Amino acid sequence: MEETLHLLYKLQKVDSGLDELNEMKGNLPEAVNTLRTELDSVTQALATQEQLMTDSIKAREKADLDIHDFSDKLERYKKQQYEVRSNKEYDAITKEIDFAQQSIVELEKQFIIFENAMSAAKTEIETLKVKIEETQKILEEKETELAAVSKENEDEELQLRHEREKIVVRLKKETLARYDRIRTARDGKAVVVVRKISCGGYHNRIPPQRRLELRTSVKMSPANIVDGLSYRPMLLKPTHDCTGIYRRGIPGKSR
Repeated sequence: MEETLHLLYKLQKVDSGLDELNEMKGNLPEAVNTLRTELDSVTQALATQEQLMTDSIKAREKADLDIHDFSDKLERYKKQQYEVRSNKEYDAITKEIDFAQQSIVELEKQFIIFENAMSAAKTEIETLKVKIEETQKILEEKETELAAVSKENEDEELQLRHEREKIVVRLKKETLARYDRIRTARDGKAVVVVRKISCGGYHNRIPPQRRLELRTSVKMSPANIVDGLSYRPMLLKPTHDCTGIYRRGIPGKSR
């Protein structure tokens, strides 16, 4: 247990260092990620509108060709009406004329629909292109700012991340998962130092009996309620300055 606690203590120090470096970056990482997501979304929307415009143009052109085709047929049918020799032939030609006229009416409606769709897509494409250009410009500015801040602490961050990797491989997955959960829930603090009579992480006063246990043994010990939750500190080593790792428990009870 002592070895695990030593590793967790080191890991906490490394992560705290990384947290400090991230704080120096402010909201730049979040802003960059948001802008990248927005840019991807707008770019996808642009591709969709461009495809819609292409499809509308093709459909409009086909409707136009079909209109011309039926118009030519209609002219031929009208000429043939004067050349028929029987009522049966006349009725057949009349049906063809009616069908051609109805088809032309429907195709003209479709032509207008496709024309409007093409026009709307063209307008939307122009709007999206402007949006992409503006977003790219802002993103480049934010990325430049972030790169400048990161460059200042690049060596230190790489060293800390390297140290973290060396520590993490020596910890069990379940232990690391528990550590990460606590850090997330406790604002980055999973391991804290206990000095004298109080917890260095949350400044809770430690009862005399618990202080004696902390000095004399390496064990899990019930802690006081912190923010309505019960935690158990585990000692790094039996000294006056020891480390506690906290885990969530039942409010007011130890487990």
